[in-house]
Amino acid sequence: MTDNIDVVRGILDRTNDVRSWPADEQALHRAWTGDFVYRRDALIELRLQKILAALQPALATPGIALLAAERVRQIDTKGFSLENDRGRAPELLAAADSYLLVGANHGGPDGWVNPDGSYAAPGGWPWGEENWDPSEDRVRNLTISGSLIAAAIDDLSADPHAAGPTR
Repeated sequence: MTDNIDVVRGILDRTNDVRSWPADEQALHRAWTGDFVYRRDALIELRLQKILAALQPALATPGIALLAAERVRQIDTKGFSLENDRGRAPELLAAADSYLLVGANHGGPDGWVNPDGSYAAPGGWPWGEENWDPSEDRVRNLTISGSLIAAAIDDLSADPHAAGPTR
């Protein structure tokens, strides 16, 4: 899997110097001398195909597929884009922790019930009780938790100073 990660990093780190690109990408670049947008989109599609091929072993696992689908749902349906999440990693991680606690609890969300019978958010849920909506399905709660962690990683990755030093 390390080789596959290196392939993805290599693709993502491509410079604008066409001479440093692999031969198939250079050929694609030379093939379209007219419409820059079309040429750029074709190049992006080729690179995405390479990335997907490199990541296929990991994407084939049920857990990763669920996390990816949930993150897409959060972005497409809920409108939680990278821009929306910018600077919100602490909130995203607190929310992930709440869903993780419920997902890890074998009794489901019933472990956190208010006196009026409504579910109470465990941990440091950051967005008010009206936004707390756990599932009876443990896997679903863990999936939401994982996708919130992915959103926090996206936020921290966008700001290299926010992530702090690496070890």
